[in-house]
Amino acid sequence: MKNKNFTTILKKVIQSTLIIIWATLPITFITTADIYQEITPTYIKWMIALLIILFTLISMSYFYNYYKNKAFLKIQKIHLKDIFITIGLFLILRLIAIIGTLLNEYATGNTMTSNDAAVQTTDSLATFPLYLLIFNLIIAIAAPILEELAFRGIFINIWFKHKNKILPGLITSIVFSIAHGHDNLITFSMYFFMGMILFFAYCRRWNIKDSILLHVLNNGFIVLFPYIFG
Repeated sequence: MKNKNFTTILKKVIQSTLIIIWATLPITFITTADIYQEITPTYIKWMIALLIILFTLISMSYFYNYYKNKAFLKIQKIHLKDIFITIGLFLILRLIAIIGTLLNEYATGNTMTSNDAAVQTTDSLATFPLYLLIFNLIIAIAAPILEELAFRGIFINIWFKHKNKILPGLITSIVFSIAHGHDNLITFSMYFFMGMILFFAYCRRWNIKDSILLHVLNNGFIVLFPYIFG
């Protein structure tokens, strides 16, 4: 019995770890391609870009179907009330980010976290245009979809029953914070509370569309902000 329990836990650890790593691969691939773009022939860049697009689309399709078939939760429609709630949660996310950034700057002198710095390392003037487009689309749309399906959807389905809210919220928010490159206790806390807000968006109706919409809204704002106010 003990061996069976250990095997089950080990299987869950491996499965959830691979899912989380997989969710981060599209952004890893495009940032790596951007780093080596100067020594990459143009036709190879096009091939790499198309492969990243294909991989990202396949990943989103697989994650969605895996969640849909394994979670046994009805994916509900989003109504006007849900949109207003999402906008309210988005404002809370931005408030958490502002407070966390200000505290981090006061404590360390850094004006942004390592995760934010990584997002903003892409030079729009020096980057291969298709790479830049893919990078922005992954950050704004693909990454939120994959991360919500991975962190809030599949991870919870692997480890918890959906009737339980407190423990899944705490665990997934800790994992979410670790995955987003926390630098210290302040930035860890910032991403943790942002993860809790995203979890609340999900568990409010156990509808993955709600947390995806919130995450897309947040990341879309981050992507568009430099273009609008930069």
